[in-house]
Amino acid sequence: MYRHTFRDSVVEGSFTLPFMAILTAVLWYFSPGGGWMLWVSMAIVALMTYIIVEWNNQCQLLRIRSRMNSAVFLALIACFPALHSNPIDIIPAACLLLGYFLLCKSYGLYEPQGFAFHGFFFVSLASLLFPPVLLCIPFLLFSCNFQLRILHTKPFTASMLGLVLPYWIYYPISTLFPNFNPWWRWKECFCLSLPDYSNFPLWQWAALGFLLLLALISVTHFIRTSYNDKIKTRQFFYTLVAQEIPLVFLTIWFPQYFYICFPMLIVCTTPFIAHYLALGRSRWMNYWFYFWVLLIAILGLSNYLNIWKFFIN
Repeated sequence: MYRHTFRDSVVEGSFTLPFMAILTAVLWYFSPGGGWMLWVSMAIVALMTYIIVEWNNQCQLLRIRSRMNSAVFLALIACFPALHSNPIDIIPAACLLLGYFLLCKSYGLYEPQGFAFHGFFFVSLASLLFPPVLLCIPFLLFSCNFQLRILHTKPFTASMLGLVLPYWIYYPISTLFPNFNPWWRWKECFCLSLPDYSNFPLWQWAALGFLLLLALISVTHFIRTSYNDKIKTRQFFYTLVAQEIPLVFLTIWFPQYFYICFPMLIVCTTPFIAHYLALGRSRWMNYWFYFWVLLIAILGLSNYLNIWKFFIN
Protein backbone atom coordinates (compact mmCIF):
# COMPACT_ATOMS: atom_id res chain seq x y z
CA MET A 1 0.00 0.00 0.00
CA TYR A 2 1.35 3.42 -1.02
CA ARG A 3 2.09 5.77 1.85
CA HIS A 4 2.48 9.50 1.22
CA THR A 5 5.58 10.73 3.06
CA PHE A 6 7.16 14.06 3.88
CA ARG A 7 9.65 13.49 1.08
CA ASP A 8 6.81 13.11 -1.43
CA SER A 9 5.28 16.36 -0.19
CA VAL A 10 8.58 18.19 -0.65
CA VAL A 11 9.44 16.68 -4.03
CA GLU A 12 6.02 16.96 -5.66
CA GLY A 13 4.48 19.81 -3.66
CA SER A 14 3.71 23.14 -5.31
CA PHE A 15 4.67 25.04 -2.16
CA THR A 16 8.30 23.80 -2.08
CA LEU A 17 9.71 26.48 -4.38
CA PRO A 18 7.80 29.43 -2.81
CA PHE A 19 8.87 28.25 0.64
CA MET A 20 12.52 28.06 -0.40
CA ALA A 21 12.28 31.46 -2.10
CA ILE A 22 10.89 33.08 1.06
CA LEU A 23 13.43 31.31 3.27
CA THR A 24 16.29 32.38 0.99
CA ALA A 25 15.10 36.00 1.02
CA VAL A 26 14.92 35.97 4.84
CA LEU A 27 18.38 34.41 5.18
CA TRP A 28 19.77 36.86 2.64
CA TYR A 29 18.89 39.66 5.04
CA PHE A 30 21.27 38.15 7.63
CA SER A 31 24.14 37.73 5.17
CA PRO A 32 27.39 39.60 5.90
CA GLY A 33 28.14 42.81 4.09
CA GLY A 34 24.84 44.48 3.38
CA GLY A 35 24.23 47.44 1.11
CA TRP A 36 22.98 47.59 -2.45
CA MET A 37 25.42 44.93 -3.73
CA LEU A 38 23.76 42.35 -1.50
CA TRP A 39 20.42 43.02 -3.16
CA VAL A 40 21.94 43.01 -6.64
CA SER A 41 23.31 39.52 -5.98
CA MET A 42 19.88 38.49 -4.69
CA ALA A 43 18.30 39.73 -7.94
CA ILE A 44 20.83 37.71 -9.96
CA VAL A 45 20.05 34.57 -7.93
CA ALA A 46 16.30 35.18 -8.44
CA LEU A 47 16.88 35.41 -12.20
CA MET A 48 18.96 32.22 -12.13
CA THR A 49 16.18 30.45 -10.22
CA TYR A 50 13.68 31.43 -12.90
CA ILE A 51 16.04 30.16 -15.63
CA ILE A 52 16.35 26.83 -13.79
CA VAL A 53 12.54 26.59 -13.63
CA GLU A 54 12.34 27.15 -17.41
CA TRP A 55 15.23 24.76 -17.99
CA ASN A 56 13.38 22.05 -16.10
CA ASN A 57 10.06 22.78 -17.83
CA GLN A 58 11.34 23.02 -21.41
CA CYS A 59 13.98 20.29 -21.26
CA GLN A 60 12.17 17.89 -18.88
CA LEU A 61 15.12 17.32 -16.57
CA LEU A 62 12.85 15.40 -14.16
CA ARG A 63 10.32 12.85 -15.36
CA ILE A 64 7.85 13.90 -12.68
CA ARG A 65 6.21 17.25 -11.99
CA SER A 66 8.59 18.79 -9.47
CA ARG A 67 10.40 22.04 -8.61
CA MET A 68 13.30 20.26 -6.96
CA ASN A 69 15.89 21.68 -9.38
CA SER A 70 15.21 25.29 -8.43
CA ALA A 71 14.58 24.41 -4.76
CA VAL A 72 17.91 22.59 -4.48
CA PHE A 73 19.70 25.49 -6.14
CA LEU A 74 18.20 27.98 -3.67
CA ALA A 75 19.01 25.72 -0.73
CA LEU A 76 22.66 25.41 -1.76
CA ILE A 77 23.05 29.14 -2.40
CA ALA A 78 21.25 30.16 0.80
CA CYS A 79 23.38 27.74 2.84
CA PHE A 80 26.57 29.76 2.26
CA PRO A 81 26.09 33.44 3.19
CA ALA A 82 29.66 34.35 2.22
CA LEU A 83 28.64 33.90 -1.43
CA HIS A 84 25.98 36.63 -1.21
CA SER A 85 27.98 39.80 -0.75
CA ASN A 86 29.57 40.27 -4.19
CA PRO A 87 27.31 40.00 -7.27
CA ILE A 88 30.32 40.01 -9.64
CA ASP A 89 31.34 36.59 -8.28
CA ILE A 90 27.96 35.11 -9.23
CA ILE A 91 27.83 36.49 -12.79
CA PRO A 92 30.07 33.74 -14.34
CA ALA A 93 27.77 31.09 -12.83
CA ALA A 94 24.73 32.91 -14.26
CA CYS A 95 26.40 33.04 -17.69
CA LEU A 96 27.20 29.32 -17.58
CA LEU A 97 23.61 28.55 -16.59
CA LEU A 98 22.27 30.52 -19.55
CA GLY A 99 24.73 28.77 -21.85
CA TYR A 100 23.70 25.30 -20.65
CA PHE A 101 20.01 26.16 -20.95
CA LEU A 102 20.31 27.45 -24.52
CA LEU A 103 22.50 24.56 -25.69
CA CYS A 104 20.05 22.03 -24.23
CA LYS A 105 17.25 23.74 -26.17
CA SER A 106 19.22 23.21 -29.38
CA TYR A 107 18.90 19.42 -29.07
CA GLY A 108 16.81 17.89 -31.86
CA LEU A 109 16.45 21.09 -33.89
CA TYR A 110 17.01 21.02 -37.64
CA GLU A 111 18.72 24.43 -37.54
CA PRO A 112 20.20 24.97 -34.06
CA GLN A 113 22.54 27.79 -35.12
CA GLY A 114 20.78 30.47 -33.05
CA PHE A 115 20.87 28.51 -29.81
CA ALA A 116 24.46 27.39 -30.48
CA PHE A 117 25.58 30.98 -31.06
CA HIS A 118 23.92 32.40 -27.94
CA GLY A 119 24.86 29.40 -25.79
CA PHE A 120 28.56 29.74 -26.55
CA PHE A 121 28.29 33.52 -26.32
CA PHE A 122 27.27 33.29 -22.66
CA VAL A 123 29.91 30.65 -21.88
CA SER A 124 32.51 32.89 -23.54
CA LEU A 125 31.21 35.85 -21.53
CA ALA A 126 31.78 33.83 -18.36
CA SER A 127 35.36 33.15 -19.53
CA LEU A 128 35.90 36.85 -20.17
CA LEU A 129 34.95 37.54 -16.56
CA PHE A 130 36.92 34.55 -15.26
CA PRO A 131 39.42 33.26 -17.89
CA PRO A 132 39.89 29.69 -16.52
CA VAL A 133 36.33 28.94 -17.69
CA LEU A 134 37.97 28.47 -21.10
CA LEU A 135 38.90 25.01 -19.83
CA CYS A 136 35.20 24.10 -20.07
CA ILE A 137 35.03 24.89 -23.80
CA PRO A 138 36.68 21.66 -25.14
CA PHE A 139 34.42 19.54 -22.92
CA LEU A 140 31.39 21.50 -24.10
CA LEU A 141 32.36 21.08 -27.76
CA PHE A 142 32.76 17.35 -27.14
CA SER A 143 29.26 17.17 -25.66
CA CYS A 144 27.76 19.27 -28.46
CA ASN A 145 29.16 16.77 -30.94
CA PHE A 146 28.44 13.45 -29.20
CA GLN A 147 25.55 14.16 -26.79
CA LEU A 148 23.61 17.09 -28.24
CA ARG A 149 24.68 16.22 -31.83
CA ILE A 150 24.51 19.76 -33.15
CA LEU A 151 28.12 20.29 -34.18
CA HIS A 152 27.82 20.13 -37.96
CA THR A 153 29.07 22.94 -40.19
CA LYS A 154 26.60 25.79 -39.59
CA PRO A 155 26.11 25.30 -35.83
CA PHE A 156 29.86 24.89 -35.37
CA THR A 157 30.49 28.18 -37.20
CA ALA A 158 27.78 29.87 -35.14
CA SER A 159 29.25 28.53 -31.90
CA MET A 160 32.73 29.80 -32.84
CA LEU A 161 31.29 33.24 -33.64
CA GLY A 162 29.51 33.28 -30.29
CA LEU A 163 32.72 32.20 -28.61
CA VAL A 164 34.83 35.07 -29.99
CA LEU A 165 32.19 37.82 -29.95
CA PRO A 166 32.76 38.91 -26.29
CA TYR A 167 36.48 39.24 -27.03
CA TRP A 168 35.78 41.21 -30.20
CA ILE A 169 33.74 43.60 -28.07
CA TYR A 170 36.39 43.77 -25.37
CA TYR A 171 39.34 44.39 -27.73
CA PRO A 172 38.25 47.82 -29.09
CA ILE A 173 37.29 48.90 -25.56
CA SER A 174 40.76 48.02 -24.29
CA THR A 175 42.30 49.79 -27.32
CA LEU A 176 40.32 53.00 -26.84
CA PHE A 177 40.85 52.95 -23.07
CA PRO A 178 44.41 51.70 -22.36
CA ASN A 179 43.89 52.05 -18.61
CA PHE A 180 40.87 49.77 -18.71
CA ASN A 181 41.82 46.45 -17.11
CA PRO A 182 39.79 43.25 -17.13
CA TRP A 183 38.23 42.22 -13.85
CA TRP A 184 40.48 39.18 -13.57
CA ARG A 185 44.13 39.31 -14.54
CA TRP A 186 45.01 36.59 -17.02
CA LYS A 187 48.54 36.00 -15.75
CA GLU A 188 47.30 35.48 -12.20
CA CYS A 189 44.53 33.11 -13.29
CA PHE A 190 46.82 30.96 -15.42
CA CYS A 191 49.68 30.79 -12.96
CA LEU A 192 51.10 27.25 -13.03
CA SER A 193 52.15 27.23 -9.38
CA LEU A 194 50.56 24.67 -7.10
CA PRO A 195 47.42 25.81 -5.23
CA ASP A 196 47.95 27.30 -1.79
CA TYR A 197 45.42 26.14 0.81
CA SER A 198 47.03 27.92 3.75
CA ASN A 199 44.33 30.60 3.74
CA PHE A 200 41.48 28.23 2.85
CA PRO A 201 38.87 28.67 5.66
CA LEU A 202 37.30 25.69 7.38
CA TRP A 203 33.80 26.54 6.10
CA GLN A 204 35.07 26.29 2.52
CA TRP A 205 36.49 22.83 3.20
CA ALA A 206 33.11 21.82 4.64
CA ALA A 207 31.22 23.32 1.69
CA LEU A 208 33.46 21.68 -0.92
CA GLY A 209 33.42 18.30 0.83
CA PHE A 210 29.65 18.38 1.23
CA LEU A 211 28.97 19.29 -2.41
CA LEU A 212 31.51 16.86 -3.86
CA LEU A 213 30.20 13.96 -1.76
CA LEU A 214 26.59 14.67 -2.67
CA ALA A 215 27.58 15.20 -6.32
CA LEU A 216 29.41 11.86 -6.44
CA ILE A 217 26.40 10.02 -4.99
CA SER A 218 23.97 11.85 -7.28
CA VAL A 219 25.98 11.34 -10.48
CA THR A 220 26.46 7.65 -9.64
CA HIS A 221 22.72 7.30 -9.05
CA PHE A 222 21.94 8.94 -12.39
CA ILE A 223 24.34 6.71 -14.30
CA ARG A 224 22.86 3.60 -12.68
CA THR A 225 19.22 4.59 -13.31
CA SER A 226 19.51 6.64 -16.51
CA TYR A 227 17.67 3.96 -18.48
CA ASN A 228 14.45 5.21 -16.84
CA ASP A 229 14.83 8.67 -18.38
CA LYS A 230 14.09 9.76 -21.92
CA ILE A 231 16.95 9.71 -24.41
CA LYS A 232 17.15 13.51 -24.66
CA THR A 233 17.18 13.84 -20.85
CA ARG A 234 20.09 11.42 -20.68
CA GLN A 235 21.98 13.49 -23.26
CA PHE A 236 21.46 16.67 -21.22
CA PHE A 237 22.76 15.02 -18.07
CA TYR A 238 25.74 13.45 -19.81
CA THR A 239 26.59 16.93 -21.09
CA LEU A 240 26.62 18.14 -17.48
CA VAL A 241 28.70 15.14 -16.41
CA ALA A 242 31.37 16.28 -18.86
CA GLN A 243 31.19 19.79 -17.40
CA GLU A 244 31.67 18.49 -13.87
CA ILE A 245 35.26 17.50 -14.72
CA PRO A 246 36.68 20.97 -15.49
CA LEU A 247 34.55 22.73 -12.87
CA VAL A 248 35.72 20.43 -10.06
CA PHE A 249 39.29 20.92 -11.24
CA LEU A 250 38.93 24.73 -11.28
CA THR A 251 37.40 24.78 -7.80
CA ILE A 252 40.27 22.70 -6.41
CA TRP A 253 43.07 24.36 -8.40
CA PHE A 254 42.03 27.96 -7.69
CA PRO A 255 41.20 28.11 -3.97
CA GLN A 256 41.74 31.89 -4.06
CA TYR A 257 38.77 32.14 -6.46
CA PHE A 258 36.47 29.86 -4.47
CA TYR A 259 33.72 32.52 -4.44
CA ILE A 260 33.61 32.35 -8.26
CA CYS A 261 34.20 28.64 -8.88
CA PHE A 262 31.89 27.25 -6.22
CA PRO A 263 28.66 28.88 -7.58
CA MET A 264 29.53 27.50 -11.04
CA LEU A 265 29.93 24.04 -9.53
CA ILE A 266 26.57 24.43 -7.78
CA VAL A 267 24.88 25.29 -11.09
CA CYS A 268 26.29 22.18 -12.78
CA THR A 269 25.60 19.84 -9.85
CA THR A 270 22.06 20.99 -8.97
CA PRO A 271 20.25 18.87 -11.62
CA PHE A 272 21.97 15.69 -10.42
CA ILE A 273 21.13 16.35 -6.77
CA ALA A 274 17.51 17.13 -7.64
CA HIS A 275 17.32 13.99 -9.80
CA TYR A 276 18.68 11.87 -6.95
CA LEU A 277 16.52 13.31 -4.17
CA ALA A 278 13.36 13.28 -6.29
CA LEU A 279 13.69 9.95 -8.09
CA GLY A 280 15.85 7.80 -5.82
CA ARG A 281 14.10 4.59 -4.84
CA SER A 282 15.15 2.26 -2.05
CA ARG A 283 13.89 0.99 1.28
CA TRP A 284 15.81 3.64 3.21
CA MET A 285 15.53 6.51 0.73
CA ASN A 286 13.06 8.48 2.83
CA TYR A 287 15.41 8.41 5.83
CA TRP A 288 18.35 9.20 3.54
CA PHE A 289 16.40 12.23 2.29
CA TYR A 290 15.82 13.41 5.86
CA PHE A 291 19.53 12.99 6.56
CA TRP A 292 20.59 15.26 3.70
CA VAL A 293 17.98 17.89 4.57
CA LEU A 294 19.18 17.86 8.18
CA LEU A 295 22.83 17.99 7.10
CA ILE A 296 22.37 21.02 4.84
CA ALA A 297 20.36 22.74 7.60
CA ILE A 298 23.18 22.14 10.09
CA LEU A 299 25.76 23.33 7.57
CA GLY A 300 23.78 26.49 6.85
CA LEU A 301 23.24 27.19 10.55
CA SER A 302 26.96 26.73 11.18
CA ASN A 303 27.79 29.25 8.47
CA TYR A 304 25.33 31.89 9.69
CA LEU A 305 26.40 31.49 13.34
CA ASN A 306 30.06 31.24 12.29
CA ILE A 307 30.81 28.35 14.62
CA TRP A 308 33.86 27.46 12.50
CA LYS A 309 35.91 30.01 14.46
CA PHE A 310 35.75 27.72 17.50
CA PHE A 311 37.65 25.02 15.59
CA ILE A 312 40.56 27.30 14.71
CA ASN A 313 43.53 27.21 17.04
